[in-house]
Amino acid sequence: MTAGLLLPFPVWIGAGLGAALASLLGGSPPLHVAGTGIANGLEVALAVNLLRKAHFDVSLRRVRDILLLIVLASGVAAAVGALLSVTSLDAVGHVRTGSFLRILVMWWLTHAMGILIVAPVGLTLSRSRGTLTRRHPFEVVGVLASVAAVSWMSFDVSNDGVQARLFFVIFPLLLWAAMRLGMAGAALAGLIATTIAMTAAVRHLGPLAVGTPNDTLLLTWVFANVVMIFSLISSALVEGMERARQEHESGEFRLRAVLDAASEGIVVADASGVATHVNQATVTIWPASLAAPALHQSVHHFLDPLATLIAEPTAHDLLSANPTTESVRGAVTFQDGRAWEVEVGQLSGKAMRGARIWSFRDVTSRVRAEEERLRLEAQILHTQKLESLGVLAGGIAHDFNNLLMGIRGRAELIDMTDVLPDEVREDVAGIIKTSDQAAALCRQMLAYAGRGAIEVRTIDLSACAREIQDMLRVSVSRQVALELDLSAEPLTVAGDITQLRQIVLNLVTNASDAVEATGRGGTVRVRTRRASLDRDWLSRQVLGIEPVDGEFAVLEVTDDGVGMDGRDGAPDL
Repeated sequence: MTAGLLLPFPVWIGAGLGAALASLLGGSPPLHVAGTGIANGLEVALAVNLLRKAHFDVSLRRVRDILLLIVLASGVAAAVGALLSVTSLDAVGHVRTGSFLRILVMWWLTHAMGILIVAPVGLTLSRSRGTLTRRHPFEVVGVLASVAAVSWMSFDVSNDGVQARLFFVIFPLLLWAAMRLGMAGAALAGLIATTIAMTAAVRHLGPLAVGTPNDTLLLTWVFANVVMIFSLISSALVEGMERARQEHESGEFRLRAVLDAASEGIVVADASGVATHVNQATVTIWPASLAAPALHQSVHHFLDPLATLIAEPTAHDLLSANPTTESVRGAVTFQDGRAWEVEVGQLSGKAMRGARIWSFRDVTSRVRAEEERLRLEAQILHTQKLESLGVLAGGIAHDFNNLLMGIRGRAELIDMTDVLPDEVREDVAGIIKTSDQAAALCRQMLAYAGRGAIEVRTIDLSACAREIQDMLRVSVSRQVALELDLSAEPLTVAGDITQLRQIVLNLVTNASDAVEATGRGGTVRVRTRRASLDRDWLSRQVLGIEPVDGEFAVLEVTDDGVGMDGRDGAPDL
């Protein structure tokens, strides 16, 4: 039967011919020879087909496979083979009246014992790469030698000695073999014990040698079947528990690998509040000043200290070992400015009842990016407002300047009249002067809008700032005080008066924004002076020309606002 399960071709033919040949050599009548051959061949074929249809695993790793071998092979198939063999024996008159059933039982037990003893050894040693190959040779020899020694001591004695009553010690040793050597070792240990027991039965020795020789054989066969069934089922149970343990460890390993691959920190705690899973991301994002979460540690040890670093009242439920609701989600901000998204919820399932899972996600960069986006949007909006104001101012200045040209032109025509009272001529001169002042104001508004024409000429830097001081004052916030410290001596430069005014206006506006950002008010100072500057100072500026030592006219705009520092990519001012 073992060969039939392992090999793809029909070995039942060889089994039938072999049994027929053995009966023929034993001097059996032709009818019994034919019946024995058919019975053995049918037994092998029936056992192999029944086991295959039941999806029998030849490695015998499951209790189910052991039960299939017992019920289908040593039970059904062996019973059918025994029935045919005993029937053919009865047909030739070799069965005494009234003994058919007894012979049938003994014949069946013989076949069942052969299947249970031989088949497991052959199957496990041929297919299983089990515990035998993974154990030290000394352990294998020691276990099997112990089974052989105890079996020999128990059976190689007369049936009335105390030593013969110790045969039950074999079963703990068989269990030891099953636990340490696996299915193959259990099958070998069972084979050794049953072989010694059958040898003693033939010699009418041991605790089973009672009554007639047939009674002794019957008890021995029953003992052999019990030994093999015990050994095989014990080994299957042990291997089943080992597989379950390995699957549990493998599942635990996969779970930890999945958790460690997650970008967010995850902590799982059982119903008693002890951490059962802590992934690597949790340890990475945890504040360096606090002890990181660890396995088999109460969550109070790391959640309570974390809550002390957070000011929000929502942190109580988010970082509590016993939240008041099944699921809580929120954001927390630490004193150092870091921001986390925290979510805590209950795990579902009867086995996980009361267990909690925390999820920690560091969103500091996202929050800061959002704040920067809002700041840039506000800055762009402010710039757009300034541009709109500049366009409006430029349009008004252009149209108003055209009106002034008409007023001034008519005033000049009136002034050209020869007969004109002196008091009227003075009024006309006042109109012309006022028109010129209004035109200058329009030019300043056009400079503010960036629409003035470029005209390079010699300009007094102090006079330029002094001329637009009124526009400067209306350009700064009400919270900002504008101070002018202008040099009394002329500071002449070559440039476009409109662009120079625009530069001064932009510098003052930026300084006003910096002061306003503090929220407490401040001062913007415009200063002009003459200065001797060397090459080192000039090399740190962006001039667009080769720095040369010399005398320079300097216009400075300073404020006591937020300013910039070295981290913004600019030197401290």
